[in-house]
Amino acid sequence: MLSAIRQTFRSLCAATVALGAAASAVDSPRPAVMPAPAPASAANAWEAVGWGGGGYFWSCAYHPTDSNVIYLGGDVCGMLKSVDKGRHWTFINQGIVDYGVFSMAISKSNPDVLYIGTMGGVCKTTDGGANWTFLEQTGKEQLKMLTDRPRSVRALAIDPVNPDVVYMGTNDGKIYKTVDGGTNWTKTYETIPPAETLKADATAKKGRDSKVPFSSLAIALTNPKVVFASSLADGILRSTDAGASWTRLATPTGAMSVVVAPYDANTIYAAFDKKGLMKSTDQGKRWTAVAVDKLGDHDIREIVLHPQDPQIIQCIAGKGWGSIFLRTTDGGKSWQMTARMKQDLTGNPTLPQEGSGGTVPFSAITNLAVNPGNPEEMFISGNWRNAFSADGGQTWENRDTGADISCVTDLEFSGDRVYATAMDEGLFMTDNGGKQWQQLFPLKWGKEHSGHQWQVRVTRQGGVDHIVSTLNPWDAKTPAGRILVSENGGATFQMTTKGFPEKKSAKDCMWGESILRALAVDPKNPQVLYAGLDGDPEPAKGVDGGGIFKSVDGGLSWARLPNQPDSRRMFYGLAVCPTDSKRLYWAASGDRGGLYRSEDGGQSWEKAFEQEKWLFNLAVSPAGTVYTGKANLWKSADHGRSWKKLTAFTEKQDIVAITVDPENENRIWVGRRIWSNEAVGSVWRSVDGGATWEDITGNLPVRHPMVLRYNPRTRELWTGAFSGIFKIKQ
Repeated sequence: MLSAIRQTFRSLCAATVALGAAASAVDSPRPAVMPAPAPASAANAWEAVGWGGGGYFWSCAYHPTDSNVIYLGGDVCGMLKSVDKGRHWTFINQGIVDYGVFSMAISKSNPDVLYIGTMGGVCKTTDGGANWTFLEQTGKEQLKMLTDRPRSVRALAIDPVNPDVVYMGTNDGKIYKTVDGGTNWTKTYETIPPAETLKADATAKKGRDSKVPFSSLAIALTNPKVVFASSLADGILRSTDAGASWTRLATPTGAMSVVVAPYDANTIYAAFDKKGLMKSTDQGKRWTAVAVDKLGDHDIREIVLHPQDPQIIQCIAGKGWGSIFLRTTDGGKSWQMTARMKQDLTGNPTLPQEGSGGTVPFSAITNLAVNPGNPEEMFISGNWRNAFSADGGQTWENRDTGADISCVTDLEFSGDRVYATAMDEGLFMTDNGGKQWQQLFPLKWGKEHSGHQWQVRVTRQGGVDHIVSTLNPWDAKTPAGRILVSENGGATFQMTTKGFPEKKSAKDCMWGESILRALAVDPKNPQVLYAGLDGDPEPAKGVDGGGIFKSVDGGLSWARLPNQPDSRRMFYGLAVCPTDSKRLYWAASGDRGGLYRSEDGGQSWEKAFEQEKWLFNLAVSPAGTVYTGKANLWKSADHGRSWKKLTAFTEKQDIVAITVDPENENRIWVGRRIWSNEAVGSVWRSVDGGATWEDITGNLPVRHPMVLRYNPRTRELWTGAFSGIFKIKQ
């Protein structure tokens, strides 16, 4: 069911950018006026309307004095905050540098101060998350103080009496310290790994496979000069002089977590993956094993001690995607284990049939936070569902309302209904403007159908919504294409592979392998659809490659068009002209990229636009006006025979989303983003046919628009991002 694959696709996205970096737009006379970006205001305020859960949350923390406040970080959504014990969540991403938040720490002496470790460096807030400051010295261009997935458990630690003193363990085996609130950092320790580890790290991508990360740091509350660190390479380290020097203790390597008893600086617990749990009562000089009888073959990820009672120890542990919560109330003599939580389909509608008896299993849980004001209350972050307990971990319930981490790939309107597709999760529908969502497909995990859905097209036929969606499963690698069809408004679905090649190509694909991503419907005949599968033929391997496929029976069967454009490397760029059903457009990328046009239903193709060769999308208005572009937006009013450049963007962002008001074609919107987790992206609007443009990004919490759709019925612009769904009145 699960979303580690999303990280792979993010890496492939980065590769896409690298390959297209040389692509540039050709200037044309009289470029559009581009005003400076507008600040957030009531006029450009976006509302979050997506569902909760369904992705990977990596970190959480309780407010030290307010039992209602919990913070939550995810792999693509940035930061969220709850002021009602996790019942509802709100994005707090203003000023964040990167949306991958893998570690966090909150100051005990000044709870408005938090530090978060991201894939792009460390960020800090001094107002409880309302605004964030990127600590530039920690970024990729300087010290590269980055967190590790999946090893950064508690890689940040704040001095209990001075919020300006902070320690961080990095994904490449270093410990840094700041004494001025993060402006300046000093390296206090560096792991010297063996030669074979250095060689492995040299080939690792962005440190994700690093063998030397620091997973956690812990400061003794009763003596802040005493600091411990857990390391995969060095085991447990101790400093008794506030980080000035470190001693490697006589412990196993592979240390995942270390904690200091809040009531005693001499009592230490540490977890060593498969080697289990160990305890020291003399600051780490001697260690004894702590038997955990319910652990089985799970690996302990994190340890959290009770703030007052030394007999209570709590752990989270995992094996693959499975996870458990463990607790002892007698110092480790006996343990209680919990592995399930109460399902909440209102806040998190994903996989509604996965539950049993109203409960669902934990999945790859990542962090455990205990409420300091009421230690019986706890919160767990994890994959797919987060959980809250009010009874010391005996029972748990899913609390995800508003915690939207969905990588949304498409949106479609039909009357009062809005349909959305997402990576990992599938197809969803709301009929009340996003207040409540229902999952339509899949209802539970299945090898042949669980994975990414990319685009959805909905037409009204016989008074019922006819739904067609492209599908790319995680685990089922053949055949190369799958289509989902519902002829009854989503009540049931048929999955078809008829007409698609058996094998996926790996040649000239946008994301490493053939993906059936793009989908277009003939506006004059909803039974006629086209689907785009990227990838060139590989005759030596018996691979037919991708291209454009056509269905004349509503999506139930498909046939490859007899002739294809010169480039089959594409993303979303496939459309049928509303004024002529025989006119097709295909926006391709790469050396042979550009916009291709067919005037005879795909029998032949010609290059219609080559000012930019890396195109991710295109849009065709009801009048037949064509829009496309990567660095800038271009317009053709004569079906691609001549072009006018509409924008003069200078920032390095790619146009991925384009939409036009079907009732007023002078109103155009474009969504721009970069292909990484960095918090860079924007949404722009023109109300005069592209002569001038206004930045309406405003307070958009996740600036990675993948799709824009305008609904003239409600006068709302919707965007699906990586991650979340948001709307704004227009």
